[in-house]
Amino acid sequence: MTTPSWNLSVAYQSLNDPKIEQDIALVEQCINVLNLHADKRETVLAMQNAIQTSEAAGTLLSTIGTYANCESSVDATHSQAKAMIGRVAKLRSTLTQAFTPYQDTLVHSPQEFIDQVLAHDSGDVAGQGFLIECSREEAQTQLSIAQEQLLSAMQVDGRDAWGRLYDNLTGALQVTLKHKDGSEETLGLSQAASFCMVPTLINKSLHGMRFKQR
Repeated sequence: MTTPSWNLSVAYQSLNDPKIEQDIALVEQCINVLNLHADKRETVLAMQNAIQTSEAAGTLLSTIGTYANCESSVDATHSQAKAMIGRVAKLRSTLTQAFTPYQDTLVHSPQEFIDQVLAHDSGDVAGQGFLIECSREEAQTQLSIAQEQLLSAMQVDGRDAWGRLYDNLTGALQVTLKHKDGSEETLGLSQAASFCMVPTLINKSLHGMRFKQR
């Protein structure tokens, strides 16, 4: 069974590609801009600029994160890819915290203000109508700005960290699968499990596997 391979040169040449650090620097600049102008968020122009800035930074983070995840999916022991995934998670949390004051304004402002914000030529702004509407409908569940920022900060070392730990552990596990002809083959856990056609067979098959950590 062959492992997946990806041609990701359309984004970056490798995790050592200088463009990754350049894009991270751009994300950090976007975060600084959001923090710097948060006190002006009551104006239409400032809100439009903030949405565009957040969207641009989010797109860069998604590209970097997807690249690192694809590298990690090929080699679960790729420490550089894991480090980059964690770095992206922290940056995404910081970006979310920086945009939280703007989000709070979008949730609680009069509809007239929202209509003025969305009346923008850029699809990054005009296309936010549905998401803003959903957020406004859930306004009663919104916490204070400081509390929302705290939750975003805690996710990095809380919920998200547990998810990354699970991926790291399961990705590093290997099993020795014994075939009917007596031959043995060492595979990753997900590869070995894929031999089972239905979930109920997985637990039975695991009894014939010997686990080891890479």
